[in-house]
Amino acid sequence: MHSAQPLKAVFTGAQPIPSGVWISGAATLGVDRAAVLLRQDDAPDRLVVMDRRSPEVTPLLEGACDGWVCVFDAETDRLVIEMNRRIFVFDASSLAPVGELSPAPRRAMGELALGGRVLITGSDAAWTLWDLRTLSVIARDDQRLVRHWWVGPGATDPVILLRSVVQDGRWRTWTERADTGETLREAVVEVSEPCETTAALLPGGETWLGAVTEGQGSTWGPSAVRWFTAQGPQTLLTLESVRGAPSVLRLIVLTSEHVYIQGGGRHHLLHLPTATLSPCPQDHLLSPSGMMLSGDGVAFDPWSGGVAELRRPDAQPPSGMAISPDGATALVSTADSLEWWAITR
Repeated sequence: MHSAQPLKAVFTGAQPIPSGVWISGAATLGVDRAAVLLRQDDAPDRLVVMDRRSPEVTPLLEGACDGWVCVFDAETDRLVIEMNRRIFVFDASSLAPVGELSPAPRRAMGELALGGRVLITGSDAAWTLWDLRTLSVIARDDQRLVRHWWVGPGATDPVILLRSVVQDGRWRTWTERADTGETLREAVVEVSEPCETTAALLPGGETWLGAVTEGQGSTWGPSAVRWFTAQGPQTLLTLESVRGAPSVLRLIVLTSEHVYIQGGGRHHLLHLPTATLSPCPQDHLLSPSGMMLSGDGVAFDPWSGGVAELRRPDAQPPSGMAISPDGATALVSTADSLEWWAITR
């Protein structure tokens, strides 16, 4: 890690929102535009596109937003949005409708995957991985077994899935090809039930990280983080529980050597080769670049330790809304506007 250096954050524009309307969610559409969910008492939800260069607002959908699917994929130029229990796909440049991802689960959530794919999950614990070029299903299964996935770009296709299940005191994790179901590599660790586990594949799909925390309710033991390689699982570190919650709830891979740990009040950047942790004070929105945006509009760069407050002088306190995949564009909202900020490391 480098010594802490301040981030440079520059306000680049804003668009007003009407009185009595608030922004419930947003996603960046490149540098200048944003898909925005507007809400108002006793009125339907509205998904619109705003442009920092123009006061024009382009309506997309209106109705009831059951979950939160608002995903932009720059590789395929696709925008994926949920409304009225349907998931729509638009061409992000023209905003013309392309098709639907059907059926849509209840309380759907969307997450961008590499290689022009999007993962849709729902409250029924099922998930579907879609190809945004063809709008076809790549893989579909039960979320309770498939904890995380890794999608190889281009020549490293097909998709590799990481599966995880605890049964009879054994935690089994294994990777498999999504197209054939062939098991590629597996590992077994003895655990005491009840317990919670999480796992994440590293780039290349050959090794992965996993964490298990024994306990339940408000009584939890330490979380053991293991690195699963061809030589077998090795314990990297153990983290004590925090305020009655597991210290490892989710592992998010940023690079082949860096993994973000979300936990009960603790959030760290793990450097795998040295098994060392660096604190990450922000925990709201995380871009694939590693840039973070807090709920109160503060950007944090874990690579340098740099921090920038996205608030204009004498302006109202902002709320962090969205961070672009490259970490260079952030959206914050105030009571009367949506603001664009450019961030430079």
